[in-house]
Amino acid sequence: MSEQVHRSCCGLLFDAISIDMEAAARQIREHPSLWRAIPSGNWAQSYHFCEPEDFPELTAKYILVLDALNFCFWTAPEYEYRHLAGALKKQAQTHPEWFAAESLARLSQEDLTQVLLSIYEQDFPQGMESFLPEFFAQMEERSRLVREVGLQLLRKWDGQCLNLIRAAKGSAVVLVDLVLESFPGFRDYAVYQGKQIAFHKRAQIFVGDVWGAFHGHELGRLEDLDRLTCFADYRVPQLLRSLGILKYSAQLSELVDSKTVIAAGSSFEVQIRAATVVAVERLRELLALEFGIKLSSVELDWVLWERGESSLGTLAPHHRTLTMFY
Repeated sequence: MSEQVHRSCCGLLFDAISIDMEAAARQIREHPSLWRAIPSGNWAQSYHFCEPEDFPELTAKYILVLDALNFCFWTAPEYEYRHLAGALKKQAQTHPEWFAAESLARLSQEDLTQVLLSIYEQDFPQGMESFLPEFFAQMEERSRLVREVGLQLLRKWDGQCLNLIRAAKGSAVVLVDLVLESFPGFRDYAVYQGKQIAFHKRAQIFVGDVWGAFHGHELGRLEDLDRLTCFADYRVPQLLRSLGILKYSAQLSELVDSKTVIAAGSSFEVQIRAATVVAVERLRELLALEFGIKLSSVELDWVLWERGESSLGTLAPHHRTLTMFY
């Protein structure tokens, strides 16, 4: 399925975005140390639940639920990815039974809201009312996606996420396919220029997270991880644009910089995501061939995402699209 993502994106013509590989080469020459791999073990940051040795099933289910919910944080600017991951981590540590497939399958919108808002209330001394309307706007869809995870684990995998991972037999590509087959909410397509375009951001990032959480060993030993693409989202194109690697047309720049919502599935939105995939693939080739830095697209995505997260105060705005896919 990663080949489908690569083929469908790399075959497109963009009229609103260009990719400047000379700018990419300059960035690498000027800051070579910033383009090195982040060790897979770094996935286990303070806000992730990651105990693969003692609790492999709970770790796997945590990742699956996390990536079922890993989309569209910009509608509530005060609530970031780290809040989502940290709230779910707290739940895994204090109420691991919550992650049982039977429990997930009957999860209510109210229960999910309570869990997701439980841990970082101290971050909002002015009260949480400032972002609750926006946060609640997608809570119905978020709770539906978690229920789907529970139901499909019960129907297809005897309630166990480890059964899903083991069925891939060490193949990242097969695991992406199994996730897409098992969970309709992970199927991330668009139509552009009369073609169906595959992105599958959340399915691929689940596989990358499994590799990271299990440190690339045992269940995380995925021999063909390098066949996945980057995870086309908000932060990576935002950083690539700030580095001069992605260049937007005047019209698209005005929309993005004014924080105007760009419709999901529109030409502009598909071009941003597809150009991101193409740019990361070209970057990966450039790093390997001219600079001797060999990274998978997953590793390069981590490098770019981490740089974007650490530079939020200096970056121009990212595009705004209301979607369940990223």
